[in-house]
Amino acid sequence: MDTKRGARQFDLTGDDILYAAQPRWPRDALAGETEEDYAHRLARELAELIDQTGAENIAAFLCEPVSIAGGMYPAPEGYFEAIRNVLSMRDIPLYFDEIVTGFGRTGKMWGSQTVNQTPDCLVASKGLSAAYQPISAVVMNDDFHSALVDCSIMHHGFHHGGTYHAHPVAAAVALETLKIYEDERIVDHVRDISEHWIKMISKLAAHELVRSTRTIGLLSAIEVGFHSYRELDFRNDEKRDIKRSVVKACMEHGVLIRISYDSIILAPPLIISKKDIDELEQRMTKAFNTVLFSTA
Repeated sequence: MDTKRGARQFDLTGDDILYAAQPRWPRDALAGETEEDYAHRLARELAELIDQTGAENIAAFLCEPVSIAGGMYPAPEGYFEAIRNVLSMRDIPLYFDEIVTGFGRTGKMWGSQTVNQTPDCLVASKGLSAAYQPISAVVMNDDFHSALVDCSIMHHGFHHGGTYHAHPVAAAVALETLKIYEDERIVDHVRDISEHWIKMISKLAAHELVRSTRTIGLLSAIEVGFHSYRELDFRNDEKRDIKRSVVKACMEHGVLIRISYDSIILAPPLIISKKDIDELEQRMTKAFNTVLFSTA
């Protein structure tokens, strides 16, 4: 996760959560630092944080395969392997938050598969019911499950619950959604359509208003701003106004997007077609031109 920025925003003052650096390559790299060096530096920093705290005091390392809230920066090459090595040496489990990346978003069923990791536990929601019903799930390995069983026996029951756990309507919707994923081969479609999606993003990347793009599966970040602003920090008011202008222009052209750090984020429906992608490109190009010409 990021620093304690999130904790401050939500007024969480407890000291029972530690925050490791959010991987944002190349934005946060040191001068002259390679992608591999950057990944291993973050791993060393994590190891130091754990050792200072004591591995016996840490329940798990929780992360996302790629974080939209963190700016949608795919992890640098070797990052997860280095992190997993640090955790394994200290007997700390790895948990993945797959609420955004689960169910095909990254081109595989799970984002953890896309980054070649097998977590000890993962949490999923959203795509589990296509958002038609509120439902979430915890998927765990045998060790995680055995610990729950052993503690439940010790304490004469599983003392954890929620008001709407196992709600039959939500469960029925989730089962039907999973059937649709399989019957209509949604994940296969994401892989097939990704090539056309990447071509569209490449075309948008050539626009004068676009500084850089990042893509993983059907999830893209587009950094916008005039190239003369490269030396300025992403919090600069003038750049922020450009992002807001782009969001407004996109809305006027029928495209809903969101801002995350220095970029606008695109996360289309998994069933998007080539025709839809072409139309999206046309609408976003018009929106970019609207902002560009209005500030010329």
